Amino acid sequence: YRLTQCAEALSKVIPYSKKEILAKWDDKAYVKELINKYWFLTDDVLGDDVIHPLEGYLFPDTYFITESDPSIESVTELALDEMDSALTERKSEIKASGFTVHQFLTIASIVTKEGCANEKDAKHIAGIFINRINKKMSLGSDVTVCYIYDEDRVDLKVSQLESDSPYNARKVTGLIPGPISTVPAIAMDGVLNYDKTDDLFFYAGPDGTIYYAKTNEEHQK
Repeated sequence: YRLTQCAEALSKVIPYSKKEILAKWDDKAYVKELINKYWFLTDDVLGDDVIHPLEGYLFPDTYFITESDPSIESVTELALDEMDSALTERKSEIKASGFTVHQFLTIASIVTKEGCANEKDAKHIAGIFINRINKKMSLGSDVTVCYIYDEDRVDLKVSQLESDSPYNARKVTGLIPGPISTVPAIAMDGVLNYDKTDDLFFYAGPDGTIYYAKTNEEHQK
């Protein structure tokens, strides 16, 4: 889920609209309060190019809301507390990776949207993205373009692929400004235990099979 989808889902179970929930999550004063409370939230989430500060920071899970009158804040902290547990468990590994938490979640979110249905693919896709980062290449990921338009498409228009948004990983070298979706544990572990591979390309076939390649020529074939 993108944050907009999280807000829509949440609006069905608490007495606030999607618009009200997103307004709270995008309120910089509120986000600063959360930064002071949670170790993994930093000023990185308030970067000028970041679309939604809390994108990628609400842990994806099934939540049971037991309050009779739940607030946006209480439910938000429920999800952030779960993210706290997930990241604290992996804190030393994240530090050893050389990535900040924000960078780590950004990569893991792209791995999530590109296909981390199983541990094997999550690790291999993560390895490809890290190869491309190390080689100062663009990530070349279409799912980041989908994020710009807040939609899921497989038939992106040429005009969309040529967007000048800093989230367009087809054009931007290295990492985009922030995460593009929630990040499950399988994607986190895929990034932390990524495959050491020479591959630089992958293509998800219509049947879900992912094809890997070392060269653009192999990739095009």
